[in-house]
This record gives sequence, C-alpha cells and structure tokens, in this order.
Amino acid sequence: LKQHMEASKRDLSIFDTETYTKTVPYVVAEPSQGIERALLAFLFDSYNDDEDRGNIVLKLEPKLSPIKIAIFPLVNKPGIIKKAREIQNQLKKALKKSNLI
Repeated sequence: LKQHMEASKRDLSIFDTETYTKTVPYVVAEPSQGIERALLAFLFDSYNDDEDRGNIVLKLEPKLSPIKIAIFPLVNKPGIIKKAREIQNQLKKALKKSNLI
C-alpha cells in the first residue's frame, strides 16, 4: 500500500487502538481485474476437505474445464499403454455416438 499512498497522495494507514500507532497494512497478493482474479476465485471455491481420506481435493466446476476426460497410464509398460489406448478408443466412440465431441 505504500506505493499506492505515494501515487495517490492519500493516507491509507490504519490506526491501531491497542498501541495507538498508525500502521500501513501489507497486501500479500493483489490480482488484476482480468481472468486471473476469476480463476483465483474459482480455485479458492473449489478446494474441499475430504475428511474421510484426510486430504484436500480440488473439485472444479465441469463447465470450466475444456478437457472432460483424460487417460494417463501411470506405468510405462506396453500392456498398460495398449489397454489405455483401447479405453481411449471406446470413449471416443461412445462420445461421438452421444454427440458430445
């Protein structure tokens, strides 16, 4: 806020009633007005605490995702990669049939 105070010539400090002093608060992050702010809001809203599993889960709104399905074989073995390709082809056929792609 110090930069804003210098540019605007306005006092943006706050008065601390406990210590009777003026303090300029720190701004940790100040995203722009563009797409970054909207994305940040969506991300903050999408984190969920999965108490059953004991971890944090990111659940984005499906409308925000340009990619709806992804297949990632986690092991680089020919048999698993072949099976992943089969699943990919089955999904393509099913999605084409339902006019989703």
